[in-house]
Amino acid sequence: MPYHRLETVVEAKPRNKGGGRAQAASYIYHVQQARPDRPGYYGLSAKPQYFQVLYSSPAGVAASERRQWSDLQNLCDYVYSLYDPPDDHFLYDGTISWSESKEFGPPTWTITVGGERYSGAVLTFIGRVWGRRTTIFMVRREGLPPIVIKEYYLHSGRRYEESHLLSLIHADGFMPGVVRLICAEEVLTNGKSIAFKYPKGQGLKTKSWTKHRLVLADSGLDLELARSVNDILMTFYDLLEVHRTVTRERRVLHRDISLFNILMYPTAVKCADAAWAKECPPLIDDVLQGQKRDAENRTARCVLIDYDNGALLEKSNKNIEELQNRTGTPVYIARAVSLGSVIIGTTGRWFPMPTLSDEAKSLYLAAYGEDRYNKYNDTSQTIHGGVPFLSSLDVMQKRRTEPFYHRWEYDAESIFWTMFAVLLRALPRDGVENKKTQQALENDWKLLTSHTIPEEDQSHMTDGRDSFFSRAPDQYVTAFLPAMQDVAVLIGEIALHVGPSYALMRQPPTHEDHLHEAMQRLILDYLVKHRDDPVPLTPGVMRAIRFRDGGRRERGRYSMTPITLAPSISITQSVSVAAQSVPVAAHSVPVAHAAPVAQSVPIMQSNPTSTMSSKRSRDEDEDEAPEAKRPHVTPPLNPKNKTLPVKLEPLPQPRDDDPLALKGLWTWSMFSAERDRILAASVLAK
Repeated sequence: MPYHRLETVVEAKPRNKGGGRAQAASYIYHVQQARPDRPGYYGLSAKPQYFQVLYSSPAGVAASERRQWSDLQNLCDYVYSLYDPPDDHFLYDGTISWSESKEFGPPTWTITVGGERYSGAVLTFIGRVWGRRTTIFMVRREGLPPIVIKEYYLHSGRRYEESHLLSLIHADGFMPGVVRLICAEEVLTNGKSIAFKYPKGQGLKTKSWTKHRLVLADSGLDLELARSVNDILMTFYDLLEVHRTVTRERRVLHRDISLFNILMYPTAVKCADAAWAKECPPLIDDVLQGQKRDAENRTARCVLIDYDNGALLEKSNKNIEELQNRTGTPVYIARAVSLGSVIIGTTGRWFPMPTLSDEAKSLYLAAYGEDRYNKYNDTSQTIHGGVPFLSSLDVMQKRRTEPFYHRWEYDAESIFWTMFAVLLRALPRDGVENKKTQQALENDWKLLTSHTIPEEDQSHMTDGRDSFFSRAPDQYVTAFLPAMQDVAVLIGEIALHVGPSYALMRQPPTHEDHLHEAMQRLILDYLVKHRDDPVPLTPGVMRAIRFRDGGRRERGRYSMTPITLAPSISITQSVSVAAQSVPVAAHSVPVAHAAPVAQSVPIMQSNPTSTMSSKRSRDEDEDEAPEAKRPHVTPPLNPKNKTLPVKLEPLPQPRDDDPLALKGLWTWSMFSAERDRILAASVLAK
């Protein structure tokens, strides 16, 4: 049974086996990934001695108290709630529906947004169910560029909203390289907002998650689908140019640049009355061709998407508190942002602004002019326009007093980590791995991808990725294949400039985009020297690694208080769940209709602010979801009495390596644990 046809999930456990409630919640998690039309979802955890009802929503997952099987009233409440839920339990979004081209085949979606009806939409990305729950659809149109529809649940505590930031970026003309907004709306069903509010009394600063939807005009391909190394570098050159321009001219900082948020080989929907921004900068194609294109033809090689965590840089740092929030993706987040403090880094190893070779300089000057080139050049006394301390004691003293906030250069560092990850795993055409490069690759990849964001600000800690910056440029080559040796040196040269903490200079750099400039100069120099050697790649295929780290799991710490919706029922227990990144085939069946009753099951909601925590509450034998088990098959309801059978026996489990176990699933969360870590936001070619 494919996930999109399931109406509820039942997990049965024998008397002496635990984990049923958490396992049921794990399956609900994956069903909801495949059901964007289901904001909320009910499930049942069953044992011979009792049952529990679960309710999952963007606000978290919650469970009823344990009820005996003789309590038919509560069991009927559960079944009836599948058809007539309480007013604050949104089970369906009436603006989106699925259809199948053949019975039990992969679904397509029809979505109504902004007064328009879009048919044939397919899922291309699915985020975490508990929380923002970002979902991306692609609507392909014959002979026309595709349209992207993005939906998510907005946290009421957010200061900035993505649609507002995108409107600001393109307010004075379209800015190339940044996704454009066609329309945005808060989703209503039956005239009501789809909102999930938190119960009072938990001391939460925020109160709800509300469903929103965007229609976007630009799309592109995953960076893993690059056809050559030069294509990757040109994409990152334009990304740096676009990012610094948007931050300087529109005062919008992205704050979450990663492999998930960068697309290449863009396609764009032509918008009526399209006027391009006057500040539209020369991009890499303009530079390499030695001639600037007209603004309306100045397309970028990149598309920067997902301004979910973006911030508006207000005058006089009025929003300094907002910029002190730690936002980012673990593998790609800047070290200072991860720790929540100004870091030491490789401070003491300073390198001046790179100069360009003769040909690269000539092309640069033709595109940007001599004033820009000279503005960023160093004197004998400066580094990136700043003046460093000579004493390490002075550095430590400044670190104690220098406030942390999200600087421009921290986004540039995230761009570096993303570029490093893409190039490290890129597979040259006809590339052959050997034992030495394989081992070096695995060591570097493990160091990079094992990075996590600490729960609290950790100013006393260091970042494990600092060890990359202690290398000389030529030491990076050991992890790259022979065709990529020059690229490895380039990565090492860029790392020399990313490593130091410029916030700890006696006089900080004059220009906040100094690191962008340094990285772009080094990339441009490489591209000029390697015009005739683009290093062809194998699109969609990455260099293999032998270790598996178990994948990302959804874990949460939930703070709950009783909510009573029926006189005889209240919620008293907490739920903690580990949902794995690779879903398993759900064999549970839809529940049949039961006779209506007057009351519905009340379910508790959870604290979403702690979903990154690795701590979990304990609840006797129901404390955690199994790591690598398949669900038991739950027998269907007896059509005569329409009640669940009291005795449920588990059927034999399929092997973990059985490929048939994944048949019938059409959800993008099926990727392997390793691929899940660096999955880009759109895999349009697949």
